[in-house]
Amino acid sequence: MKLFEHPDFSDLVNAATAHFSHLSLTEPFKDCDRISQESFSKGYITPPQTFAESPAIVPNTNLNRKLQTTYQQQCKILCYGEYPQWEEIQKQLQTLNI
Repeated sequence: MKLFEHPDFSDLVNAATAHFSHLSLTEPFKDCDRISQESFSKGYITPPQTFAESPAIVPNTNLNRKLQTTYQQQCKILCYGEYPQWEEIQKQLQTLNI
């Protein structure tokens, strides 16, 4: 059984999300963003402030292709059996309420 197929998986992720939802990362994010803009003025792009907006969770087509290729390469090296296909992982990430 794959981790995300476990009956309690969604409940666990949602509970963890709810547990940390009260934390405000606004000030640390603003501080990090300001320092990054000062240090890397050329080409710096302000990152998303939430996981739901993150390209790691919702990658564009080009990034998705790169992540998929790297994921498959790493799984072939690190996994001793079956591993979830990239499409399965993306499908599960889309169902999370983050």
